[in-house]
Amino acid sequence: MYTVETLLTAIKGKEEDVENELRQIVPLARTEKGNFIFIAHRSHEDPCVFLTYERYGNEESFNSHKSSPHMQSFFSTIYPMLDKPPQNTIYESLD
Repeated sequence: MYTVETLLTAIKGKEEDVENELRQIVPLARTEKGNFIFIAHRSHEDPCVFLTYERYGNEESFNSHKSSPHMQSFFSTIYPMLDKPPQNTIYESLD
């Protein structure tokens, strides 16, 4: 399994817009072939901070996800709302 955590930090005042975009993209990402989990979270300590937790069958599935039309649209919409670039941490299962 291929696991990705992405940390998104919204510009202050744009956090509700980022949340709305995440709420729209989550169900689309969950329908992708090779996607097993896609969950978006919002920090209790800082309402501008969001985390996505995603699991894919392999790296190829993740790359297909990133290049899908709905993700490309999401990226172009959300990037101007972010205080800094997304921070990705990628993991591979030990079993």
